[in-house]
Amino acid sequence: MFGVNVNYLSHYSGFDKADGDFYFDFGFLKKINVRKGKQLHSLAAGTSNTNFSSGVLTLDALGAINSITLPVITKYGVSYETSFGQSNFLDSRATVKI
Repeated sequence: MFGVNVNYLSHYSGFDKADGDFYFDFGFLKKINVRKGKQLHSLAAGTSNTNFSSGVLTLDALGAINSITLPVITKYGVSYETSFGQSNFLDSRATVKI
């Protein structure tokens, strides 16, 4: 799976304001299922990157102009899941209907 997110950040507190800027996030998730007899094993690996476009926020605090570069944040993760026999858990991608 692949996902992209577009964000717009602005700030106004009454005393100071910041010109808004767009920044982008993206992420990947890969899940591999392996069945061995009645056992189901799955391995999931993912990564996400917040603000990969290096957005800059220009802050006007009572006449003093400051440029703040938004941080680029990268996260990684891996999970392993196994079940013995019939699973009683919902699939994380399944839709629950009430």
